[in-house]
Amino acid sequence: TIKGKAGIAAAGITMAVNGFNKLYTASKQSFIDGLSKIGNVCKTIVSGIVSVGKGFLSFAGGVANADLSFAGLAKTSMNYDQTIERIGVKAGATDSEMAKLGKTIQTLTVDTVYSMDEIAGAAEYMVQNGRTASQVIEELGSVAGLATVGNVDLAKSADIVASTMNMFSRQGLTAAQVANLFAKAANTSGANVENLAKSLENCGPQAAALNIPFEQLMATLATMGDNAIKGGKAGTALKNLFQRMSAPTKEAASAIKQYGLESAQAKITSGDLKGGLLEMKKALDLNKVSSTEQQKAVKHLAGAYGSAGLTSV
Repeated sequence: TIKGKAGIAAAGITMAVNGFNKLYTASKQSFIDGLSKIGNVCKTIVSGIVSVGKGFLSFAGGVANADLSFAGLAKTSMNYDQTIERIGVKAGATDSEMAKLGKTIQTLTVDTVYSMDEIAGAAEYMVQNGRTASQVIEELGSVAGLATVGNVDLAKSADIVASTMNMFSRQGLTAAQVANLFAKAANTSGANVENLAKSLENCGPQAAALNIPFEQLMATLATMGDNAIKGGKAGTALKNLFQRMSAPTKEAASAIKQYGLESAQAKITSGDLKGGLLEMKKALDLNKVSSTEQQKAVKHLAGAYGSAGLTSV
C-alpha cells in the first residue's frame, strides 16, 4: 500500500482511470453526452488535490513533467490572454461575447481534463475556420467531447468539427451531430477519428457537392475501416467513385452500361450513397457477374488504387 501524499496522488490517478473507463462504457450509447461524467471525476480529483496541497502538486508535476513553478504558471496565463485577444480580433467579437466565451472556457476547464490554455487554443482553431464567437461558445463542449472519446488532440478535434461543418454546410450540421457521428463511426469500426478525418479530406468535397448525407458517408467509411481500408485509401476510393459516376470516363461509362449500373449511378449522383451501393451490388448479383468481372468493373469505377476500397462495401 502506498502511504502519505504519494498514496493520495496515486488514488487520484486511479479515480481518473476508473472515471474514463466509465465514460468509455457510457460513450457506446451516447458518445458526447458522457462528457458530464468527466466533470464529476475531475471535481473529485480537484478536491483531493486541494486537500493534499503542495505535496500533491510536487508529485503530480514530476509525473506529468509539468511546469508548476510560478514562472511556468505565469507563462501559461500570458499564453491564454494572448490567445483570447487574438480570438477577439479574428472573430470581431464584442466585449459581451468575449466575456461569455471566457466563462465557457472556465466551465470546461472544471468539467474536462483540459486546461484553459488548451481550450482557448481550440477556440482559436474554430474561429480560424470561420466560426463566430457565439458559435464557438455553443460548440466547444462538443469539440471537447470528441477529443476525449476519440482520443485526439483538442486542437485537432476543433479543426475536424469546424471544417466538417463548413464542408457540409448545405446540410446544416451542428457540432454535436458531427462529433457524435465521428465518435460513433470510430467506436464501431476499425477506423479511428483521425483516419476518418483523413478520408474526408479526400472524398468530403465530392460527397458534399452531391449532397450525400454526412451520416451515410460516415457509415460507409466505418464499413471500409472494418475491412482495413481507412484514411486516404478509403477517401480516394469514394472520391473516384463519385467523380466517375458524375462524369464517367470512357471505361466507367462502359462498365455502367455493360453491368446495368444506371440505377446505381442515378442514386449516387442524386445523393443516395447507401441506395446506390445496394443497387450496384444487386445489379452485379442479378447479372451473375463473376468475381473476376466484378473486380474489373470496380476498377473502372474506383480506379486501380480505389478498387479494394469499393470492393469492401
